[in-house]
Amino acid sequence: MLRLKEEFPDKIRLILHEQNIGMAKNFIAVYEACAGEYIALLEGDDYWTHPRKLDIQVEYMHTYTDCGICAHSANVIDEKGNLIKIQGWDVPPIAIEGFLQLLLSRPDHIITGSVMIRSEEKKLPEWISQLQVSVDWALYIWLLTQGGMLHHLQSEPMSVYRLHTGGITHVLRLSKNDNDRTIKILAHQLKAANDAEIVFQHVPLDLQIYMRKRIMNIYLSSARLAYTVDRALFQTVYDTLCQLSPNGRYIPDSPRHLAILAKWIGYPQTEWLSGIYRTI
Repeated sequence: MLRLKEEFPDKIRLILHEQNIGMAKNFIAVYEACAGEYIALLEGDDYWTHPRKLDIQVEYMHTYTDCGICAHSANVIDEKGNLIKIQGWDVPPIAIEGFLQLLLSRPDHIITGSVMIRSEEKKLPEWISQLQVSVDWALYIWLLTQGGMLHHLQSEPMSVYRLHTGGITHVLRLSKNDNDRTIKILAHQLKAANDAEIVFQHVPLDLQIYMRKRIMNIYLSSARLAYTVDRALFQTVYDTLCQLSPNGRYIPDSPRHLAILAKWIGYPQTEWLSGIYRTI
């Protein structure tokens, strides 16, 4: 990177930290250092593949002035470069409520490397620095609450997202016997739940129901994992679910209420709930 900076001093500006400051604070430092009218996101070892990707998105956002966030489809590949799928949202332009609905209902997500945003808001809110693993979609929520729409281009894939064997998405497919990895993904999901609760406090009151459902969805998934490796932690997650019931009241301590909660948010994985009925 230092060599590239020396080779292209007018195009590359490195922001280096003496120590690891964490994902959120690093993202904020880079974001607030951007000087252009638009900001294109790219992280990790993902990469862009279309020579006119940036031109296409800039031209589009110039044309559609209500577009605050512009995304496109991306190729998802494995470690050997094999195509797994093409990922993207085939939806018309959406505002904050539509985004929250999709965030709840869609198992896939917007690939970060496909996103370009209008950089009118250069100063990010302080609460984003408190997040641990959910900076990207929290940023989209905050930007959409400022106005504007999210547009998804109906174009060919213009970036690549690598799916690693040790990555979070892959670990979700683990067997019940792989306790070490299960514990890691459980820790990640509990961080995501904590992030969602922070975001919840900064979503307009009339839209908080969507964030409440998202938080419950994460905790339900966490309960499934915790039940296989740590019954005490499962009970803690379950108690949290009870407090997040639809009417906000505490639900009596009965495992059947997990199924009620799962049905309320449309949680698809019900087989494990039946197993809980028989074993607790």
